[in-house]
Amino acid sequence: MAEMLFQNMSVVRLHKVEPGRLTRDKNFDSGISLQQIRQQNKLAVTADILGTEEDVEEKSGLLRALVTVGLRFVSASDEGEEESDGAVAVHAEVEATFCAVYRYSEKMTDDEIAEFLRFNAVHNVWPFWREHVLRVSAEAKLPRPSIPLMKPKD
Repeated sequence: MAEMLFQNMSVVRLHKVEPGRLTRDKNFDSGISLQQIRQQNKLAVTADILGTEEDVEEKSGLLRALVTVGLRFVSASDEGEEESDGAVAVHAEVEATFCAVYRYSEKMTDDEIAEFLRFNAVHNVWPFWREHVLRVSAEAKLPRPSIPLMKPKD
């Protein structure tokens, strides 16, 4: 099935939807020890079918994937613990949403499209997310986040 997905999908365009978001607690000490804080990550993928196009050979459709990625730094003691109101104390947070538009063959099923998005949409935006969060963290004097290279999931 993976071969079919690669043959029937192509990237039309890729861009960041919003400039990103950075929030930082004004009392956050940028020199804090990495043993005193923990990093929590966020990943969400949504998709919309934008419509179909008439090609000479076959009909194809456009699919827009919105990939929202983020991370936040919380106190090490907050990992798994909540404050009395149910929230953890967030010291800093970085988030961005990227948009990837794909052209696909109408012959693809919903399951095939979902599988493609799960593996490829995130993989396509990941290098841009890494660059964005590492640059923003350095500029905001946040601890250097751990953003690994994207590896395929089983």
